[in-house]
Amino acid sequence: MKPIDLLQIGKWNQIEPKIQRYITIDPNEPKYKNKIVIVSGVLGQGKTSIFESLKDDGGIITVNPRRSVLREFTLRTKQIDWTWYEKDYYAARPKKISRYECLNARNLAICNLSQWWLQTGEQLKDRWSTAVFDEFALTSATNVSRDAIRKKDIRRVQDYLIGNTETVWVLGWLFDDHTIKYLESFGREIVWEKWHWDILKDVRFEVCDSEKQLLGSTAIDIQKGGGALIVSERSNSIGKIYTNFLEKHIPDITPKICNTENRLTEDEILNYHDKNTNAKERLHITSPVNSVGTDYQEQQWETTTLCFTKQTPKLTGTDIVQFALRNRPVKTLKWFAVGEEKNLVSFNDFVLPEVRFSDMDLDDYGRWNPQLGSRTIDSNNPVAITQKYDEKKRAYELEYRLEVAWEQFYMLGLRDKNIFQSPHKELSDFKWLSNPVNIELLLQSQYLEPKQYIRSDSILDKKYTDICNAFDTKKVQLKHYYRYDNGSYEDNALRNTQMNDSYIVRQAQAKKDFSPYKTKWNNYQSWIKKFIDKNMEQTITQIEFENSWVWKQLLKNKIEVNAVMEYQQLSGLKITVDDKAKPLQWLKRYLVKHDFDCYLETPDKSRLVEIRKMARAENKKDFGIWRAEQKELFKTGESFNGLRNFQIDHFLAFKLISTVNGVYMPLSDSLNQLRIVKGEYILTIKDYDF
Repeated sequence: MKPIDLLQIGKWNQIEPKIQRYITIDPNEPKYKNKIVIVSGVLGQGKTSIFESLKDDGGIITVNPRRSVLREFTLRTKQIDWTWYEKDYYAARPKKISRYECLNARNLAICNLSQWWLQTGEQLKDRWSTAVFDEFALTSATNVSRDAIRKKDIRRVQDYLIGNTETVWVLGWLFDDHTIKYLESFGREIVWEKWHWDILKDVRFEVCDSEKQLLGSTAIDIQKGGGALIVSERSNSIGKIYTNFLEKHIPDITPKICNTENRLTEDEILNYHDKNTNAKERLHITSPVNSVGTDYQEQQWETTTLCFTKQTPKLTGTDIVQFALRNRPVKTLKWFAVGEEKNLVSFNDFVLPEVRFSDMDLDDYGRWNPQLGSRTIDSNNPVAITQKYDEKKRAYELEYRLEVAWEQFYMLGLRDKNIFQSPHKELSDFKWLSNPVNIELLLQSQYLEPKQYIRSDSILDKKYTDICNAFDTKKVQLKHYYRYDNGSYEDNALRNTQMNDSYIVRQAQAKKDFSPYKTKWNNYQSWIKKFIDKNMEQTITQIEFENSWVWKQLLKNKIEVNAVMEYQQLSGLKITVDDKAKPLQWLKRYLVKHDFDCYLETPDKSRLVEIRKMARAENKKDFGIWRAEQKELFKTGESFNGLRNFQIDHFLAFKLISTVNGVYMPLSDSLNQLRIVKGEYILTIKDYDF
């Protein structure tokens, strides 16, 4: 498939670019007046720098999806007297200025999601002679994102500004056909300023076979005196990239860690972008919170390491490329390309599940449907059309993100001669194999003091020490090893807390990354909690769980359940064919990931005959009554499991799957013994007692 088809950039591709390191145009030239000017340039080519000479010739409005980038733009264009949509911008809680102040500002700087505040009509007529839309692709996407409110009003204001402002500047790199069609719809003359430079032509591209190898290779660079920017798809767990691996190899390095809970201040962003200052830290680890709008100029960070998830992707191919080039002076990109290349289908042939519109969307741009007696989305509404397109494009770029990323890397000048396999092959050996031999050897290993740890070459001793430190002990027992879960114990403990604390669940739902998958995950946690609350420190048999309401619901929604597990990056909790036959195995895996002490075993069947005989004798009367009832029911085809002849085991099975007011039928002592002994597997669930 051609790049133009993969990226939907047919019209953009037809424009011949000017090949030059930096864009050199004068925005005040008369040839741009009364036109829409599209400025296309690669990252770092100076798209916003051209406005340092922009003259206030009738008022200017600039729109940007990021406050930090908006601030930088206003600082670059300090010849303009700007009014910010947020008053006292440097305050901890800046106050939004009134609509009157916005509309009467000679020069206004405003984020795209705040455009609705301006309204439309006579109020906007002849307000500004120049409009500058930076990062227009991101602007278009965020305008219809789940974070946006009053999407219809945002679109109305944007349409008015692009259609009626004397001169309109639209900035970006790749402009897809949908965006160009939108800009052409205003019927105005469009001037292209397309520029290009192969910014990756001299950058080395190191391909790794595993995340451990990737991070190990990065650690070696730092050990040799270098520095690195690690960009990760993970969110608030990125600190573990350092604590779970890098800390052991570069213990003297203190990284700067950025995520939604530790965002960079806008002053920090400006300092990082300043070529004349150097960051204090040699290692900087950031989540997608800095994927756009934060441009680093750190010469000491020669390496940028791209660390992405193994399960459900969060960043598209375009996001990856944006992320990879955050630090402009980068000399080496390191990448573990998770996933397999797929057979491409065209964008038009790509099928996207139905777009989920929110209740807020219905209120915003829905219309009354008299037949249904409710509001429904108007499919012809421009906002709905854009939202559908954007979601499809994002899903498409997530599905084929490796292909999209590689294509864009090549478009930016990546050379095959600069792509090489990581030479640090031995680092891939850090993967732990959970087999009985290794476990036995591990339990015989020794605790290492910090200085010993640094010098030691023993993987077993280091792992032993890691487990000791995790549980504040100097002696590792088997239950420590299993609870450690190969370093996942903290995540498991958090899931346990979420399962038992509805407030935490509600907080998680309220976060920016909320999605229907998150809601369903919380539902599954609630279902299983109800089941284990009744069975805690009890012996659960396979027949009980496979006939329980929770397992039947999980099986009924298997496809959805597996999708949710992928979203949670817990692919090991997907329901498989084996799990259908042996559901207790799945339940154990699930509970281990929720920090429960679980024992799955095969019962001792040596006394099965004896116990079965005891059960027949002890339950002779009740069994006889039940059997007579079932024989009568057989005549109408309604007997238990369609059986005609009944044994004590059938009586037990009937009682195990039958409930009265949601409570299982009581069992005699002998039936309870039979329940345990005859089962294929039994599971005991406890809380850890250390």
